[in-house]
Amino acid sequence: MNAQARQGCRYRSADRLENSINDEFWASVVYGM
Repeated sequence: MNAQARQGCRYRSADRLENSINDEFWASVVYGM
């Protein structure tokens, strides 16, 4: 259970990082246009 919780935490942080990168990408696309 502890290992699963750690894995979930890792996935969550990775997802958050990916979302922030995606937001920055779309912001650059929108502001670039």
